[in-house]
Amino acid sequence: MQRNMTKLGSIFILLLVSVAGCSIFDHSVDPDAIIEKDCGEFHTGTKVLVAYATRHSSTAGIAEHISDVLCGLNHRVDLRYVENVSSIEGYDAVIVGSAIYEFNFLPVATDFIERFKLPLASMPVAYFFGCAGLKEDTEENQEGVLVFINPVLTEYPDIVPVDIGRFGGGVDFSRLDALEKMIINFIGVTETEDWRDWEKIGAWAEKAS
Repeated sequence: MQRNMTKLGSIFILLLVSVAGCSIFDHSVDPDAIIEKDCGEFHTGTKVLVAYATRHSSTAGIAEHISDVLCGLNHRVDLRYVENVSSIEGYDAVIVGSAIYEFNFLPVATDFIERFKLPLASMPVAYFFGCAGLKEDTEENQEGVLVFINPVLTEYPDIVPVDIGRFGGGVDFSRLDALEKMIINFIGVTETEDWRDWEKIGAWAEKAS
């Protein structure tokens, strides 16, 4: 009982900090977590940008898989970390993804949306995210994690996504800092785990295309 109360108290504090607009997390990306590549011939399919924000590489892996599936469908695809995108001119569609931190997209992901909100509002856009909240991928959890993208949908109502992909993420304990380990322990994760369902991610990419 005492342990459960301690968990609830700590989570309540985190919620208060988040609502207050303060950040207690390090949002910076591990340099070796960034994956970027291009594929597809110039004359094939539509040109798609898959732009993502990651912290420790789990979401980068999801973005790469989406990119690979789209390439296999003969689309031209650029896979980019969000901060490395200087323009979205010339793309027929954009897929934006992020890891979830403090119940929201990473700041660099929302910065990307802010920078390109006008063109994004007039083109096909899909969102996706990876999170530990889907370590058990149930229908109830799928509905519950939609709250994580509500701030984005509310802040940018003119951008209406064609779909929102919700996927389990992954935890590599060797990459986590002390605070991250503490938080992830609250949901019962004590070792490296990977909840990414590659078949489901691939099916979503096909549907989004």
